[in-house]
Amino acid sequence: NICESEKLNISDQSLINIQKLFKSDMRSMINFIQSNQSIVNVAYNKNDVEKFDFLNIIESNEWDIILNKLKLKEKHEDIEYYIYTISNKYNIDKKNIIKYFVNYIIRNKKIKISDGVLNFVENIMHSQNANNSDILINYLLAKLPSFL
Repeated sequence: NICESEKLNISDQSLINIQKLFKSDMRSMINFIQSNQSIVNVAYNKNDVEKFDFLNIIESNEWDIILNKLKLKEKHEDIEYYIYTISNKYNIDKKNIIKYFVNYIIRNKKIKISDGVLNFVENIMHSQNANNSDILINYLLAKLPSFL
């Protein structure tokens, strides 16, 4: 296993969260673990006998918070700030936050798949403005609510 070969003693919960985040994409899981191994946090079990590392991994409740903010039509600035906060907290660039969020919605929420939704997802995933995450965030905030 990659954790053993990299000499990482990552908690089971962290591994479960990585699996939830990347579904069956093993390459992405391995890349995530390898690229984040320098920012693992140290924790101890209840008896302070065994030390283990855990990664601060985004969970579905964060996506649900963004989704609820969109449904409640909160100010775009507030949602942008929340995305920025998540980006810092989980050490994930905003562009990937948007992509993971859209992926979460498609996999976990019931939305009617239409040409508009497919075009929206394609524009998010293959954006030429990928280096400018603010444009991507504004596009998400402008278009996604119409599909919810």
